[in-house]
Amino acid sequence: SISIIFQKRDQSDTVLMKLKQAEIIFREINNPNGLAQVHFQRANTYLSGGKITEAETEFRNAVSLAREIPDHGTLAKSLAGLGECAFKKADYLKALDFFLNSDSSAEKYEYSYLQLKNAKYLADVYRELKDPEKESVYLRKYLILRDTLYSAQKSKITSEILANFQIERTEAEL
Repeated sequence: SISIIFQKRDQSDTVLMKLKQAEIIFREINNPNGLAQVHFQRANTYLSGGKITEAETEFRNAVSLAREIPDHGTLAKSLAGLGECAFKKADYLKALDFFLNSDSSAEKYEYSYLQLKNAKYLADVYRELKDPEKESVYLRKYLILRDTLYSAQKSKITSEILANFQIERTEAEL
């Protein structure tokens, strides 16, 4: 158990070191998209390690850069990250604001998986805020999105299998 903790910390340190190297390169070549991604990835690394304050700082840096560029995907994901930080700190009103902003962008730019994540968090936030009506709205949205994405994924896999089968059959006939 302790060895797993040290292994995870070592992996996290390695990731952070590589992100620092990437940041230096992106600064040298003046690449704000790359910098925004570095901040976003660093924030997620901190968040997975329970370092909420550090994660918030990095998500804010990513948001700032993403707004300048603009990079709607990084912006929406970073706002969701800030929402997750606020949720973990039990600041539910702040979390609500971040998740609603993220969800608005996710819907506008059709980021389905982010919409799914936001819907789940929004249901959780409204549960904490003791608003069962809105909680059920977002829980239904989450369930519908989850089922839709699952069906789409199964259809894609089925289509790929059929296409491969047809290619193999055509090759066998030749």
